[in-house]
Amino acid sequence: MVLPKEENADLVIISKLIEKYYPNTKLVEKTNDYLIENCGSDLDHPGYIKADFNGDGKYDYALLLSNKGINVLVVFMEKDDEYVPVFIEKEAAGDIIESIKKGERIDAGEELLGEQAGNHVVLKHPGIEAIFCGKSSIDFYWDEKKKTFIKVWTGD
Repeated sequence: MVLPKEENADLVIISKLIEKYYPNTKLVEKTNDYLIENCGSDLDHPGYIKADFNGDGKYDYALLLSNKGINVLVVFMEKDDEYVPVFIEKEAAGDIIESIKKGERIDAGEELLGEQAGNHVVLKHPGIEAIFCGKSSIDFYWDEKKKTFIKVWTGD
């Protein structure tokens, strides 16, 4: 399969980021038997998203990396003409990640306890959905005031 030029360029950038910051990991790919059997995702690359997560007009990368079966979600943002990791989620990275479009509404699951239950937010920028195949999902969005990602359990 021949990749489109832009996608090929993205994979080159991603490979360099992994080599520099997380050399003992690999990008989650659809070739994983578990993903094929349980996720039903039609994504060619369930391990990365390219979007402007913080609204600065520059593309960012969300990568789902794996090391010995443990997944980690890392978001790289461009700062001073290079990409640097600005967010890492180790406990709730999911099996695959998908993009959430700007303007979408994220609702915290009603069955959840605590301050998030029943709350919602409308995304000002694209977000990230970490999907635990056949189980649940968690959404991440950029909070402009706090300058970080907020995690919202969306239920199971």
